[in-house]
Amino acid sequence: MQEIIKALIECQKEFHNLSKDKQGYGYKYVELNQILNEVKPVLNKHGIFLSQNVGCMEMENNSTMTAIQTILYHVSGENLKTDIMPLEATTMKGVNNMQAMGASITYARRYQLIALLGLADEDTDGLSKNEIKQRQVNFPKKENQAEKDKLIAQIQEELIDQELDDSQKNFLKGINTQPIQILKKALENIQNKKKAKNDLDKIGKKIMDRKKQNETFPNHTKELTLAEEKEQNELDEIWNNEKE
Repeated sequence: MQEIIKALIECQKEFHNLSKDKQGYGYKYVELNQILNEVKPVLNKHGIFLSQNVGCMEMENNSTMTAIQTILYHVSGENLKTDIMPLEATTMKGVNNMQAMGASITYARRYQLIALLGLADEDTDGLSKNEIKQRQVNFPKKENQAEKDKLIAQIQEELIDQELDDSQKNFLKGINTQPIQILKKALENIQNKKKAKNDLDKIGKKIMDRKKQNETFPNHTKELTLAEEKEQNELDEIWNNEKE
């Protein structure tokens, strides 16, 4: 990434100090628009295009999570990007869920851009420890790599002998980029499906054993107790429903 690094060095020489003139939630910070107005002309001048992609991260259980990634593209074809950051809506009084998510996206865009370009961070002077902690819990903490590696290994082991659909194949391709929270839910979903399949196989085997027994001893069916007949009917109903 030599070319993009050279260009960014020149950009940093031209970036001006940003004044923290926006007041809110007990501290001063730099507005996203102010940062963009400062950095975009300089980046473009040196052949760099800024992209901040907001999209949905698909989870194994078919639910989605809003996520953001900041990428710098250079005319040389090189690029520099942040990790994908999953987002959760902050809890704010007087706003609906969409507005709260919008606030999270705006903060994340500012957070990633400041970090990626090495700009001054927001000022937390005057904030109490509880207020600083409250802001921090809205964004992912540094992940435990050992825990993440263990989850990935467990998921791969669970799926090794299974016939995978397209969504599972795509998930495995990008498994190393998934956050721990999603890996945990994916593993839980896989294990639940596997348990359900094993339970169904046991029911099927029990039904087949019962049928073989009836074929060997034709009169046995007539001698079934009411409890055995009830169990047989329940097994047949479960089996038929699951197979449908």
